[in-house]
Amino acid sequence: MVQRSMNCSSSRLATMGGTTYTWLLLWLVAPFSAPAFASAFVHPSPSSSLEGRPRPRQHIRRSLLVLPSDIVLAQRTKSTDQRCAYDDLTILLPAYNESDRITETLLAYSSYISTHHKEDVVGTSAHPDSLLSIDILVVDDGSTDDTAGAVRQYSEFNPILKTSIDCISLPHNEGKGGAIERGIEEIARRKQQSFGNDDKNHSISDDRTSLVLVADADGSGDLSCLGDMLHTLNNLLVNQQTQALRSNEALIVGNRGYDGAGIARIVLRWGFRTAVKIICGDLEISDTQCGMKLMTLDAANTLYRNLNLRRWSHDVEVLYRAKILGVPVAEVPVKWEDKDGSKLVTSAGGTIGASIRMLLEIMHMRMEYALGRWQVN
Repeated sequence: MVQRSMNCSSSRLATMGGTTYTWLLLWLVAPFSAPAFASAFVHPSPSSSLEGRPRPRQHIRRSLLVLPSDIVLAQRTKSTDQRCAYDDLTILLPAYNESDRITETLLAYSSYISTHHKEDVVGTSAHPDSLLSIDILVVDDGSTDDTAGAVRQYSEFNPILKTSIDCISLPHNEGKGGAIERGIEEIARRKQQSFGNDDKNHSISDDRTSLVLVADADGSGDLSCLGDMLHTLNNLLVNQQTQALRSNEALIVGNRGYDGAGIARIVLRWGFRTAVKIICGDLEISDTQCGMKLMTLDAANTLYRNLNLRRWSHDVEVLYRAKILGVPVAEVPVKWEDKDGSKLVTSAGGTIGASIRMLLEIMHMRMEYALGRWQVN
């Protein structure tokens, strides 16, 4: 009996030692405390005893054990009568060897724009009709096929389009993140020319706001979400203006959900999101890799300038930069249909391999920012 007691005690000590080691390991790899988001504060009511002081916005805490279908999207704020004035929207499509699919995407997006956009409506509400102009810019990321030719052909043979469609070609492949960065630089350059402003550090817009919608060239994201994304962006900007913070910078990220996705894709998405949260902390976005993102041009210039991760994992760096700088972010459900011909993977094994490579890149990014070797310029 004495021997049995000693064995039990040894077993308990071993268990406690293993638990202590596990917690110590988690403490060592846990991300440092991050600065509070500017969007994490709400303006106190006049009757509040804390008038004049910001107070934390209440968030719904999500356990890492919650199933993907139970993940709750960020609650939309109450509608407001305040509206931001939007000048124009550029739909930015990074494309690599998309000559077979880009025409279908351009047809779907330009048809939506023609149906929902009125040229004579001034920007007074958060709705697609409030935009004075909507353009499409395709960034041919060093394609080896005739992606640029397909874009030009579609534009030339549809002269009655209510939107301009243009394409710039990069001399070599830079990755999706790199292509988006080049596209944003081109949009900013054109805006500066239209304003007659040569100062690159000058704010792109004065009393009106230019917007950028990044989307996938295969048309996986349905443009019908644009109204909700504009509405949410408007609320963020109005709240920023009220708080006198970064009033012209905000980012809206789509959430693809899991409808229609296979079990393998669901498990991998959930696992990747969980790992990103452990490495980078709470980015306030559950679907970091969604290809549909709406932002102000000022925010795009800040978040995408001189990216270090220029390929598939660039989305996490963009959101991590937003976290560092306090750029407000929000999430909106989007209707999504995964298309055949993915450039990322072609098999289940490829999906796992790509996810591991992306996680290694994100861990490297987290370390570089923590050590101060990477900084937001």
